[in-house]
Amino acid sequence: MGINIPLIFIKGFILIRIINHYRYDGSKIFTWNSILLGFLFLSIIGLIACGGQSEDDISSETPAATEPVAATKPESNQNPPSSQTIIAKPTAIPTTVPTQVPPTVTPTQVPPTQVPPTQVLPTATPTQVPPTAVSPVSVNVCDWASSYTIQNGFIHLTAEEAPKNQNIQNLVLEFIPNRKGARHPIFNETEGFAYHEYSQETLDISKNEQQVAIPKAKTAYRMDLKVVLAGSTVDGRNCEQQLHEAFTRSDDYYPSPLLSLPDNAQPNLQKYAEYLANIPQPNAQSVFLATSMGDWNGNWDTMAVRKLEKPIRIGLYGDVGSEDYETVRDLLEILAVIAPDLDIGYANSLDDVTLPIHFVDCTELMTRDDKNCRGNGYPSGSLSGSLMFRGSGSIWVRISDQRINRHTLTHELGHALGLFHWNLENCSMGYARAQTQWLSEWDLMALSAIHHSESDWMQSRDSMREALGIPENNQWTRYSENPDLLGDTPDPTWVELGNLLKTQAIEAINQTEPNY
Repeated sequence: MGINIPLIFIKGFILIRIINHYRYDGSKIFTWNSILLGFLFLSIIGLIACGGQSEDDISSETPAATEPVAATKPESNQNPPSSQTIIAKPTAIPTTVPTQVPPTVTPTQVPPTQVPPTQVLPTATPTQVPPTAVSPVSVNVCDWASSYTIQNGFIHLTAEEAPKNQNIQNLVLEFIPNRKGARHPIFNETEGFAYHEYSQETLDISKNEQQVAIPKAKTAYRMDLKVVLAGSTVDGRNCEQQLHEAFTRSDDYYPSPLLSLPDNAQPNLQKYAEYLANIPQPNAQSVFLATSMGDWNGNWDTMAVRKLEKPIRIGLYGDVGSEDYETVRDLLEILAVIAPDLDIGYANSLDDVTLPIHFVDCTELMTRDDKNCRGNGYPSGSLSGSLMFRGSGSIWVRISDQRINRHTLTHELGHALGLFHWNLENCSMGYARAQTQWLSEWDLMALSAIHHSESDWMQSRDSMREALGIPENNQWTRYSENPDLLGDTPDPTWVELGNLLKTQAIEAINQTEPNY
């Protein structure tokens, strides 16, 4: 179909009415080119309307949805009538018919180039008001009056005089992760990723103009920053002023969410395969270990089973050493045998992570929001998150200020897998000063019971016993009356596996250069 504009519309009554309309309406601009363009536009619309649904109309559909649409709607652009005519009646169509309307005549009647493309410039308007233009904001810290702007990735500070002229001896810009609510500490809000976003920049108190770059994010986890200007004076005053409550960084401030692993992180899941057929079944001792918590003061409490009901995908963030990957690798290798039903492994990207592990050095800024992150080189570790919500909430581990992380990392991963503290020696979950740097035989047998196919989240001790088919015999009564006896030597297979892990851990520690 060609474009055909009959001249009668230009000479007739309709054209006169259009001219009169534009002549007396002061809000419209009348030109002959406008009329010609209008008819050209209407003709083109008519042409498109004959062609059926455009691809843009269904671009948001899934491939499965688009295929039947195309099959059930044979529009005119597919030309089914002409193909049917050729097949059914090849001699009934005179050969002179196609020449009655030359297809090349109509397009030349109205050249498409008559309308200059430069009449409308869509890019002209945005340039009239620069999007980065901001007005300076006044700020006063410890009697030092200045103004600031946050523009193009920088914080600009300008004053008539240098800060030291107002007896300021220290001046810093603090960047603090934005907190959403007091009921939920920021670390649980962000699954521990907030630890990596605390930073500060010390300013030169001898200069009246300062420029500080907005810090790049340390992880791909999206997080707004609170910007604070803080200072102290010679006479001991401390002052601060918030410059921005929640500054949002653009995408280019974040690293890739993809996670990569060094070669030494890849576990050999067949390393202990020969032991698979000999792994002991749960017994009274393993059930009591799985459902007991000690306070390191000799007291014991009875606990419900804490078994995660979701796949565990580990991601390591922060100051991660090669030995940290080896620690996780060693854990994955033994779990493949003692807990074959447990779905655990490394994550491929941030979106896959269900167990993030954060390696940080606690700073003064961090300790303001987390008193357990003690700082000053005090080693600590913790498991946090909403593990109590049906086993499907978020959990995360923090390891801080360690010279060698294997000891604390193994212990906290034991918590993540369901173990509690025990009033026992020579095991990872035992007394603080008697904890092993590897999973002992008692740790192994308890983990095997927790992640047995018949165990379940929040099972009581008795329910776990019944589910696992363990009799309520003298052995059961013995541990019930005296939990301190849980340190009894278990099945030889557990002892042998524990010794293998001990040897492996000691060799790894001897090869590790501590980060003093």
